[in-house]
Amino acid sequence: MFQRIKNARFGVLMAGALAIGALFGGSVVSVASPQAAVIYTRTASCGGLNFYIADDSQPFGENGIMRKANGEVRCNAALPNGANVTRVSFTVFDNTGSGQLTGCALVRANLVPATTNPNAYDNMTDYMLTDLIPAPGLIRLTDTSISFPTINNARFGYYLQCSITELTDDLGLYGATVTYTIKSTLG
Repeated sequence: MFQRIKNARFGVLMAGALAIGALFGGSVVSVASPQAAVIYTRTASCGGLNFYIADDSQPFGENGIMRKANGEVRCNAALPNGANVTRVSFTVFDNTGSGQLTGCALVRANLVPATTNPNAYDNMTDYMLTDLIPAPGLIRLTDTSISFPTINNARFGYYLQCSITELTDDLGLYGATVTYTIKSTLG
């Protein structure tokens, strides 16, 4: 009997201590169990006018929000570390019979010095191009067969690229999007 009264007093004392602590600005800490990481789908984009000219001697311009050029253009992909790329799309305009957009791809460049090839890079997508369809108009080139899909910013730099063969208002690049998945613990 005495033990039950002692235990009851202890319970009342603990409840009182918690109430007084909360009253005077203290806090009660609860420990939550860890939850599993959630997988999110996200998209990074690069507008046509954000594509820069790979060779500063090549002619280039713009037609509204479309980048036009005669040569290769590139844009920083700005992908978070640990992301897994699932799709890459380029929105392009080709209303010519002779010009084309070629070599549109997501590329990773090796940032770790290589003894055999210091300029090593990998195409993460197949080269997408408009020359298979003469004068297709406004189209979206998409690739979902991604090589090396996991982003590792400690080892590689990532960029989008496209080559435009004629400087004309009828041929250009509106932009590109990269769709990826990422764990909630990474971003």
